[in-house]
Amino acid sequence: MESRKVKWRWPVDLTSYDRSPALSRREKEQIAYLVTRHVGSGAGPWPENCKTVLLRLMQPLCDVLNRASKDTHVRYAAIRALVGEMYRRGRPYWSWNEEEWLATVGPTNNHFLRQHNCKVVTHRQPIFAIAYLLGGFKDFDGFPPHGVEIATLADTVFAVEVMRIAVDTTFGVLHEWGYNQSMREKIRTALSYLLLTNRSPNLDDLNLDLLMSLNSKRQTTYGLPHLYAISRALQYLTSKSFRGPSPVAGQKYLCSRDWTRMESPPSG
Repeated sequence: MESRKVKWRWPVDLTSYDRSPALSRREKEQIAYLVTRHVGSGAGPWPENCKTVLLRLMQPLCDVLNRASKDTHVRYAAIRALVGEMYRRGRPYWSWNEEEWLATVGPTNNHFLRQHNCKVVTHRQPIFAIAYLLGGFKDFDGFPPHGVEIATLADTVFAVEVMRIAVDTTFGVLHEWGYNQSMREKIRTALSYLLLTNRSPNLDDLNLDLLMSLNSKRQTTYGLPHLYAISRALQYLTSKSFRGPSPVAGQKYLCSRDWTRMESPPSG
């Protein structure tokens, strides 16, 4: 494949943060103060002492949130939600496991509302970005169909223009093979799932081992039927010598457990 590497680097430098897995006594005190006393519309700004003590926990959150949302109120709501979770768990988010991050993001909007006792979900997607970038979250299978915006996460992590190029490159091949333009968003979602799972926006970094590993997984939320078509498009981009019928000719084959082998769909 002609090199399609994009100029991209991980949005945050995890090595620059203090990721101690336990809260200090002072951190616990300030978190408890924020949750139990600094509440309501009249609470005002955080005290300077609170900002200083919690700096090592707040700076990483702000770095991600500045990328994930331009809305100050959304960013503040996300921080308040995560402070509440640290208070309940007695541990910083650096030590949360996949199950805890899934509970924090919420499998669905309704789960999120109940988890954080709130009335809006506008800060859910930014928290999803925090889970991915700071918590290493990758349990996308924990969400039901349409439970979370996987393509929006990819745009946040990899940048909108980078994702547009990846989708245009892949779908351009499929469109030539007969895929209708209406299928573009489904391909975008499936490709977002692939790239986020691989933790890289570069099509060159995708390989058959990854696709084979997905074949054994239970999830179908993010378009596993379309991953066969994507694999054929990537094969074509790699070899420029595609042979056999296009994926659209074998739609009924797309759910087969053999799709990752990149075999030609049955013609009959």
